[in-house]
Amino acid sequence: EQRVATILCDVEGYDYNAIADMMQVSLGTVKSRMSRARSKLRDCLQSFGELLPLAYR
Repeated sequence: EQRVATILCDVEGYDYNAIADMMQVSLGTVKSRMSRARSKLRDCLQSFGELLPLAYR
């Protein structure tokens, strides 16, 4: 579910409201899933510091 929300937002370019409608969940649920997904991605990329923006290294 986090992966789907992330792809719809960051790859396909949909806004959170559209994603909430597509996934039939509340806007708050989409925001929560996006936050968790980005946090997990950031954690996974820590070992590849050169891929992260300076603010996250």
